[in-house]
Amino acid sequence: MMKATISGIILLFIAVFIFTGFVLPENTIKEIRQSQPITHETLPNILLVKPDGSQVFTKNLEGKSIIVLFQPDCDHCQREAVQIREHLKAFRDYNMYFVSSAPIEEIEQFSEEYNLKGNPNVFFAYTDLMNILNNFGAVQTPSLYIYSEEQKLIKAFNGETAIGQILQHI
Repeated sequence: MMKATISGIILLFIAVFIFTGFVLPENTIKEIRQSQPITHETLPNILLVKPDGSQVFTKNLEGKSIIVLFQPDCDHCQREAVQIREHLKAFRDYNMYFVSSAPIEEIEQFSEEYNLKGNPNVFFAYTDLMNILNNFGAVQTPSLYIYSEEQKLIKAFNGETAIGQILQHI
């Protein structure tokens, strides 16, 4: 009887920890929703984890880069991926990093479904949601950031953007 009671208390403690430890406080959620996107003049330093498990910090990226923040189940992201795929030759001078906080399996499925996987200058990666919030703020998906070879921001697009507008800046 005593073991059952102790087990029940432990299970209750674990349940309380899970529901309170992994859920953001309401004040934090309000702050995130009300915050504006952050615009850095240079490429922020974010840890990216590729589907093969290799890691790279954005500050170590070489050449011209485009960071696309997306979610695999976002219809706006899906439409923009189709547009990018149709104009992939225009992006040949850039390394494109599609970055998401979704599980790596979903990221990889997205890369395959939209025929972007296997292109030599297109990469997919996972990063923690807090990395995105701390470095870009509360952004709409997709958001696209174009950086020069010197890692200077050329143009930021927050939310779905017509491919013609993007192509004007590369």
